[in-house]
Amino acid sequence: MTLLIGSLSDCISAIYTATVFYWALPSGHYGGVPYIPVHKSLRWMLQSTIDRYTIMQNLQKPYFEDPGVAKIWMFGVWKYSINNAEFARTFFTQSDIFEKVNVRKMIPHSLGPRVPGRSLVFENGSAYRGHRAVVSPAFRHLWPAHLFKKPMDDMIHVFETDCSKPVEVLHIFYRTTVDVLGHIVMGYDFEALRNPGNKYTSMYDNLVAAVVHPIYNMLPWLDLFPVGNRTQQWKNLERFNAFLENTIEERLAEVEKMALLTSDERNNASLLTLLLESYIQSTSGKMLDDRGKPVTPLTKEELRDNIGLFYVAGYDTTANALSFAMMELARYPEIQKKARD
Repeated sequence: MTLLIGSLSDCISAIYTATVFYWALPSGHYGGVPYIPVHKSLRWMLQSTIDRYTIMQNLQKPYFEDPGVAKIWMFGVWKYSINNAEFARTFFTQSDIFEKVNVRKMIPHSLGPRVPGRSLVFENGSAYRGHRAVVSPAFRHLWPAHLFKKPMDDMIHVFETDCSKPVEVLHIFYRTTVDVLGHIVMGYDFEALRNPGNKYTSMYDNLVAAVVHPIYNMLPWLDLFPVGNRTQQWKNLERFNAFLENTIEERLAEVEKMALLTSDERNNASLLTLLLESYIQSTSGKMLDDRGKPVTPLTKEELRDNIGLFYVAGYDTTANALSFAMMELARYPEIQKKARD
């Protein structure tokens, strides 16, 4: 029975893929931007044992070398993927010109876009400027080193404990990133390094895996019929949102009673505290966006989704960047020596 279901699923996917590839080719007016053929993407994504580095090197890199922008089929549409920091900044901040597609509204049944939800990632125009006006003040300062001390001590302890055998570096950096984000964003200890596999860490891992799942991102209609682990991932989204909402309500009650933070207090506050202070100011009607227009206050759902976005966007990207950095240091001992010195 399992084999039959698997074969039937493969046949349906193959028919769907062939259909998609037929009508999803970019039109002749796409400006000459290179695009990665759908069948190539699916072929690589279906190889679940292939790591991200291999996919990037073999599938994506050849299309990004010039001009640093390519089109990729994802969430049932063609999207621009940008491999140039200056281009990305221009595209993302000038949403009046480069309007973002609201994937969450386009495919509301899909789990991936539901995690960032109603955050600034999908907004355009005045709505985007309103989100940005509330969110930006939380990032306009340097994080003091002591906020990183405990996660770093825990990470070093894990490396030293396991140094007698090969270790999965990416796995350890995932744990480290969860703990750092917990401390920085919400002042919360996930205990991911000291107590791996606890319920909150497992929930978080499972949810992030759902967001970046290549097959569901390529074929979003599969979320109409969630089975197996996918049903648990939907439940984890509910649990994660409930966790954020409860934490926000508790912290908001505290922040509402506080005077405005001093410069020193702001430098030592969690991102959630700074974001809530900014959120409260926006509800007064006195906060203006970058065009001098009054900001429409965020709803509680939008506030929650922006906080959730920091966790999801910061987790996978940070852990992989740290792993690549360690790999490059291993490949070039002379650079590693400079870093040690």
